[in-house]
Amino acid sequence: MSLHGSFIQTLEELNQLDEVRALAREVLYTYAQKVKLEKNKRYSKTIFICINFIYKHIYEDFTHNDVANHVELSPKYLSKLFKDEVGMSISDFIQEEKFKEAKRLLAYSEKPISEIALLLNFNDQSYLARVFKKVAGITPKKYREKHLLLDKKE
Repeated sequence: MSLHGSFIQTLEELNQLDEVRALAREVLYTYAQKVKLEKNKRYSKTIFICINFIYKHIYEDFTHNDVANHVELSPKYLSKLFKDEVGMSISDFIQEEKFKEAKRLLAYSEKPISEIALLLNFNDQSYLARVFKKVAGITPKKYREKHLLLDKKE
């Protein structure tokens, strides 16, 4: 499922106006962040297409080879090109973007952590928790609690 498809599916499940408003904030924030990131970076057309593919398919299970097939390059050549321009491997970039999306979902949605892990194709909730703890220094649950505290102060 694509990013916009996920937002549409979530919208169809909402019953309350404040839930719709919260989703609208999430959609605007997500797309604004993606536009900002792309605006600040100057990549070749090939790398731009790769990054766009990753963003559009963030909720799907795909690999570096799928990205290489999309741009019709060998995985090995694309790996070198991507690393040279972006400064990290495609696999690391995919993992980082999935982690950022998990943070957004934790902060701006009420989806259970297990559902977020499933949506983003992490092996399971405990794997997401380990990655989250390693990268963010706190568990997904603590991250959500911290964000909710900040949200209530506004």
